[in-house]
Amino acid sequence: MKTLRSHTISGVFAYKSSGERSDANNTSRILASYARSRLRSCDEAGSVAIEDVPGVIVTQDDDGNETVGEAGEIRCLTLTVYADEEETVIDRIYVYGGKLMERMVDASEPFEPERGIAICDADAMDCRIEDGLVRLEIASGDEKVNLEIALRCAGAEVVM
Repeated sequence: MKTLRSHTISGVFAYKSSGERSDANNTSRILASYARSRLRSCDEAGSVAIEDVPGVIVTQDDDGNETVGEAGEIRCLTLTVYADEEETVIDRIYVYGGKLMERMVDASEPFEPERGIAICDADAMDCRIEDGLVRLEIASGDEKVNLEIALRCAGAEVVM
């Protein structure tokens, strides 16, 4: 009986460990696919930048009065989605509140990070552009996903 029980417990732990590895691999594949598709959709000269953007938090009281607070500087991978002489639409990818987030807005709007769309869990994101490569490191708990995505255009810049 002891042998059967120990094999059953071992099997449960092996299955759980296998499931955790599968989840981590799925997260890695999702992040890689997401990042590549976002970059490919905006990969034109001057359309990809790394920025430290001052975030704001806008709240309203019961009377409808707005209060604007600071959310601090947030490192963003910024993609220019559309630009003409009247408007520029940008897509910011960043980590905020334990999530990898995406927020698409007119470039003239203040950056409200809490209004982004959550992509997946993430604690930190390091991003840089070097030698025509966007290098991303996204951390979630003990897991880290490292991506190097070649830009098709050489017009990317680092804006600080």
